[in-house]
Amino acid sequence: MRLSNINYSEVKCKICDHDTSIWGCVDFNKNCEERNGMYLPYTGVAIYYLKCNHCEFLFSPDFDSWSRDDFKELIYNQDYIVVDPEYNGQRSINDAQYFLNRLQIKKDISILDYGAGPAVLGKELAKYGYTVDSWDPMWGTEPDWPPDKKFDLVMAWEVLEHTPTPIETIAEMHSWLKPGGSILLATCSTGIMQGRRDLTFWYLSPRNGHICMYSDMSLDVLFSKFGMRVQHDPWNIHLASY
Repeated sequence: MRLSNINYSEVKCKICDHDTSIWGCVDFNKNCEERNGMYLPYTGVAIYYLKCNHCEFLFSPDFDSWSRDDFKELIYNQDYIVVDPEYNGQRSINDAQYFLNRLQIKKDISILDYGAGPAVLGKELAKYGYTVDSWDPMWGTEPDWPPDKKFDLVMAWEVLEHTPTPIETIAEMHSWLKPGGSILLATCSTGIMQGRRDLTFWYLSPRNGHICMYSDMSLDVLFSKFGMRVQHDPWNIHLASY
């Protein structure tokens, strides 16, 4: 794995293009399971997180030059299950219950689960009468629905923190929306840290592919580029609509 040659003082915010400051630095192997006592050996590769001085978007530019193959080789590989043991489907089963119990979403709408991984969430919702197409851009496969198909709802459950290109990622989701459709996100907001600069915070884990965290303001700015407004739920659920 190569070390970064980035001049961090010149990096602009990926969302609002304002100046940023170095917020902190962790080893590449920092992972979400450290909160459960599972620590990987240090790699000696430093991952810097920057914070936008305006919208407070928190992100690492150290992955900007990575290809899809780099991510698949170094992060989403056969060892990924070690740092994300619920990736095999248990988390998606839990997410389905949250979807069913807390969100009042009609069953007669078309839904795209974007960044679906093994597509467990869509399969679970189908058991309750929802119609869900599932797709994950990381695998490099083409969607298996007609090119002109549009959806009432695009949901991205714990996806947005993994992308080095937030504007382009939302643009892709937006391209599949019907007029007047909505985008539903689940991603941990920086507000949960209550302003602390806490490098031990479990969610800031590059080995899990957690490249960034969003403030509510940064999500507001991001979706305003597409003419959408965001409702923020205290449980880190965000609904963008017109």
